[in-house]
Amino acid sequence: MVERGLSAEGGLGEVGLPTFVSRRFVEVPTPQGSLLVIHDGLYEYEVVRNGSELAVTLLRATGWLARREPDFRPNPAGPQIPVVGAQMLGTQTLRYAVSLGPDQRSTTDAYALADQFLVPCLSVAARPVTGAIARHGTNLEVSGCQVSAVERDGDSLRIRVFNPRSEATLTTLRWDGLPLRGWIVNLRGRPSARSPERSHWSPTRS
Repeated sequence: MVERGLSAEGGLGEVGLPTFVSRRFVEVPTPQGSLLVIHDGLYEYEVVRNGSELAVTLLRATGWLARREPDFRPNPAGPQIPVVGAQMLGTQTLRYAVSLGPDQRSTTDAYALADQFLVPCLSVAARPVTGAIARHGTNLEVSGCQVSAVERDGDSLRIRVFNPRSEATLTTLRWDGLPLRGWIVNLRGRPSARSPERSHWSPTRS
């Protein structure tokens, strides 16, 4: 997670705007607790009224490619051409979830709530199995980090994780309750080192 202030730096020939990009959710501290907004639409927000309110962009619609006298730059960004189709006319459906939690909400809670809201629960027909199996539980358990993808590669399982915290974390992978052994791979899926039972992950390592 990236922590930001209430203002933005302007660039050469442009006025800085305090609007920022967010992915999946944005969290703002308030006197009543931590306000978490999970969004399934545009990834833009702004903290307004000196940090007391959160504004989330619903639609980004415009009628012109550029204007001759723009408000936030000294010269136009392009030709003055009408773009009627970019006004997003018609019915629009937007999905948001709002949660007001404790003052110090953990990063894990924010990601878990976003998964509950944004990731659909899929049901599939399972193959018949012999013997007794538990009514509840999971084969794969990952603790200490966030899972971004689980892929099958032949008879192997490729698990991609990342650490969203500002400090290093200890990651443990288990299969049927037992430590999972394998290889640490790069972004191309090529093995780079033998994976121990537990690994320390820095914020920039994935």
